[in-house]
Amino acid sequence: MGSLVIIAEDNLFLRPRLESSLEGAGYEVRYVTDAAGLAEALEEEPAAFFVNLGSTRLPWEAMISAVRGRLGKSFPLFGYGPHVDADLFDRGRELGCTRVVPNGQVASNAAKIVETHAGRD
Repeated sequence: MGSLVIIAEDNLFLRPRLESSLEGAGYEVRYVTDAAGLAEALEEEPAAFFVNLGSTRLPWEAMISAVRGRLGKSFPLFGYGPHVDADLFDRGRELGCTRVVPNGQVASNAAKIVETHAGRD
C-alpha cells in the first residue's frame, strides 16, 4: 500500500484541514470529484480513501461502490459528515465504510484514522 490518500471532497473549507493532518504525517493527498478522477487515482495503490457523505454534489455512493469493487472489503475506506445526521452515517456503513466519523474528527485526526486502520498506530 502506498502513501497516497484519496479524498472525495467538494467542501473548500474542509480541504486545508484534511491536507494539514495527512501531509503532516507524510501522506500525499489527491482530491477527486467524479468517477473518472477516482478510477485514475485508484491505479496508484492508495493507502486509504475518505469520502464526504454529506456532499450533495459528489456521487459518493457510486464512489464507495467503485472503491469496494476494485480494492475489496479490507481496504480502509472512511466516510464522514455532519455529526447530527445519524441516517447518513448508517448509510455509509451499509455501503461499506470501514469507519464513519463526524467532520470535526476527520479534519483534525485524518492521519491517525488511516494509521489506526492500517495497523500502524
